[in-house]
Amino acid sequence: MSTLSRIILPDNGKNLMRRELAAAFEALGCTVTRVAPERLDDLADPFCLGRLLEAGSCLLLSINFQALERPRPRLASLAKAGSTAAAWCVDNPWNVLSGVRDPSWKTVPLFVADKSFVQPLRRAGAEKVFHLPLAACPDLFGAAEVPEPLTPAPIAFVGRLAFPGKEAFFAGIEAPAAMLREAEAHIKRGVRPDFDWWSRRLGLDPSGFWPGKQARVPALGAETGNLRLREHCLAQAAKAGAACTDDGPGLDIYGDAPAEPPAGVRFFPAVDYYSRLPGIYRRACYSLCCTSLLLPHGLNQRHFDVWTAGGVCLTDNTPGLDLFPPELTRPVTFQGPADLPRLVESLEKLPEHGRSALIRDWQALLQERHTYRHRAAYILEQTRP
Repeated sequence: MSTLSRIILPDNGKNLMRRELAAAFEALGCTVTRVAPERLDDLADPFCLGRLLEAGSCLLLSINFQALERPRPRLASLAKAGSTAAAWCVDNPWNVLSGVRDPSWKTVPLFVADKSFVQPLRRAGAEKVFHLPLAACPDLFGAAEVPEPLTPAPIAFVGRLAFPGKEAFFAGIEAPAAMLREAEAHIKRGVRPDFDWWSRRLGLDPSGFWPGKQARVPALGAETGNLRLREHCLAQAAKAGAACTDDGPGLDIYGDAPAEPPAGVRFFPAVDYYSRLPGIYRRACYSLCCTSLLLPHGLNQRHFDVWTAGGVCLTDNTPGLDLFPPELTRPVTFQGPADLPRLVESLEKLPEHGRSALIRDWQALLQERHTYRHRAAYILEQTRP
């Protein structure tokens, strides 16, 4: 059967993945048009949807429903031109869908980065839902690094404390104080009080999360837990890094500083993802990865980027790691924040060839099965006419 060879990729120029996906689809022989969402509606713009559709059938691929916030008119225009749309939710889909009022979203093929959302979305009426994890981009993260002026600390962490617009998104929403205390105790013990945990404790059925904002209560609980998990992990990472060096900081943080920064930490502003980040991952002995509790079985981009850049990724024990062979995840996974120093100590005992072999094995796996080209091919397979 034929596949769609033209891709429209809404792209406001501020989000990740669009560059990687465009290159992936082009490598598969597709023609890709990256266009700011507002231009799709401007009839005088040569990049409006109507004019783009004049060139023939295509697939409009939306990330997190960008340009599909009001899906019905857009889907009608696509169908009239023999084209279609799909959406890849790389964040919590209930958070994304809380801003979509039109039930026609249920007809859009959905790809979710976290497989735990597949069945709840189907029970909520979504017609086609597929698990599609994030991926590696060797062309970008295997490229030459930008020189860094300072000797790196043994451990690096790159990240922000909250997603953009968090306060407005959770305005008027409160999580029960008793459950927040319970979640904090779980985090200290290495138990993940994630979005599903909050949903169960609140007695909520995820299949009823749309329409409305009911999902924002467990989402706020999970997001609050993210801050606490990160604080504990950063403190333990600083301790673990300090044990690896005679002097200097044990941890470099790029991005937001926590409210109570631990000792032995050096802070830097946020860095450009495409130019500076590969070099930071490559030069640090280890890079810390704290997976969002909003994604119960999710991974994040660090699980792919750090290894691709030639670094070592220390990860919390998210169930999403079952995407990879246990012999690769076991040596770099910590159950709870308190386990981080012991994990680093065990890695420090590896001979240099053992560390190099671990990195090579991860890179080989990602190259063979988990690149954005693999993800693009799967999207085309599931959306072909």
